[in-house]
Amino acid sequence: MTRPPAGLAFFFAALILVVVLAAPVAAVLASMPPGEALATFARVGGDALRVSFIASAGATLVATALGIFAYATGNIKFASYLQIPYITGVGELLIFSATLTGAGLGFLWFNAYPAEVFMGDVGALAIGAALGTIAVI
Repeated sequence: MTRPPAGLAFFFAALILVVVLAAPVAAVLASMPPGEALATFARVGGDALRVSFIASAGATLVATALGIFAYATGNIKFASYLQIPYITGVGELLIFSATLTGAGLGFLWFNAYPAEVFMGDVGALAIGAALGTIAVI
């Protein structure tokens, strides 16, 4: 029995990520003026490159911080106590941030000396783009 190539699994995972995040991002960008939408694209692209440079340790911390912030804005008691806007429906961002945090911790575990797994630009740029998209939403 032949095994499908690993790149195929990553392709489908990236495709699912794009489909899940495309609708909220399109809704946010449609409500912005053109200059602000361009700045948003620059922000997401900058975050993608930033994660490519700092590797996975920083991305794991950023994903954790974004998850905590998403939880605080989605809980009416925390939002009123911290005097930040309450946003309904951000629980999905918390789950996605927790998933990125777990993936980053798993990668760091197997990337410790002697390294068994290496992350290239494709993985780092995808993680950075996901973190930038969460920050924009």
